[in-house]
Amino acid sequence: MEFLCLPGSFGNENTFKVQLGNHTTPRPRSSNHPLTNPPGPLITELQRTNTAHFHFTQGSILTHPPPEFESYFGPPPHYRFIQVRDDFMSTLRSLPKIRTREQAIHYLETGTKDDLAVQTSRAAVTAILEQIDQNASIQGLIGYSEGAAIAASVMIEEQRRKKETGRPVRIKCAVFISGWPAIDIRSGNCIVPSDEDGEEYIPVPTCHVIGAEDVFLEGSKVLYEICNGENAEFFDHGGGHIIPRNARTLRELGDVIRAMVRDSLG
Repeated sequence: MEFLCLPGSFGNENTFKVQLGNHTTPRPRSSNHPLTNPPGPLITELQRTNTAHFHFTQGSILTHPPPEFESYFGPPPHYRFIQVRDDFMSTLRSLPKIRTREQAIHYLETGTKDDLAVQTSRAAVTAILEQIDQNASIQGLIGYSEGAAIAASVMIEEQRRKKETGRPVRIKCAVFISGWPAIDIRSGNCIVPSDEDGEEYIPVPTCHVIGAEDVFLEGSKVLYEICNGENAEFFDHGGGHIIPRNARTLRELGDVIRAMVRDSLG
């Protein structure tokens, strides 16, 4: 299966290749940079069994990390998919752990629910759908953090367009790493599960890679809850808001993703 990979905020294509394990990308020399030491090669793990091939994309909004995190996000340029208020990310990193779904949604919407955020999220989803339409081999998505929110929003928009226009659904499965809730690109609202309508927003198989110490874990749970519970898998690496690197953890995660791909191609 071929995956389109979407990085988190302040990321870019090259940084995400390194984070997922493509070691051909140059690494910075700074000793305090998380990419200085080779991260666990998720790409290599999945290619080991010829499970997946990868394409990479990035946001279109040029941005700059908060000063105290400039070395954390890798070499510039830095991009994001959604335009949010300037202090949104730095504020998130100083928060105590968010304890409830309601707190997670409230926090996310304070940064993303305005006209510019809605416009940019809509543009990002449209751009990803165009990339999918231009490459018939892409059948899956891998998204990290903000990239996971956009990936999920793309999948929901695919379901909506199928109902409204008959456009075929192209994405058969997805991996969400430290995911944020999906966004309704028409209203700007976070998409949350509803006991009233019982709607299944993402029916295809999904793998939700989470960390028990992630400050935004409740946001990842919101994303999980709008997926089909019968084929949505949680994978807890026990860490924070990171892409797992431990070799044993990646082998186990690789097994979960391989099973997801098999189910999606059924």
